[in-house]
Amino acid sequence: MPAHFRTADIFLHMPIHLEKHERGSSYIHTETMGRCLCEASASGLPIVASRVGGVPEIVQDAETGFLVPERDYITAANRLVELIHNSTTRLAMGAKGRTRVINRFNDAPSKALITLLS
Repeated sequence: MPAHFRTADIFLHMPIHLEKHERGSSYIHTETMGRCLCEASASGLPIVASRVGGVPEIVQDAETGFLVPERDYITAANRLVELIHNSTTRLAMGAKGRTRVINRFNDAPSKALITLLS
């Protein structure tokens, strides 16, 4: 994935809450932590993502990217356009996200991943 992240300017991630029914029980499936969000942030990418599950634990709205309501693809598209047209904001959010991930996830496996993504 590092090579893919290097070719990108923005990372879009739109998870949803999904109610599942299996074998007589039901549960809600959603994004819990979002490792791909950590990887994108470690690569210096700003993120546009839906505000579900654990996504807000990684993406700080208007700081490291933008959080949008679940299934609100119009707002997500508008935020993407905003970042495309404003390189200063895009680069600043990406840098803040990278710093946050490096400072917050500083265990040995995370450090190895961040080094790989650098």
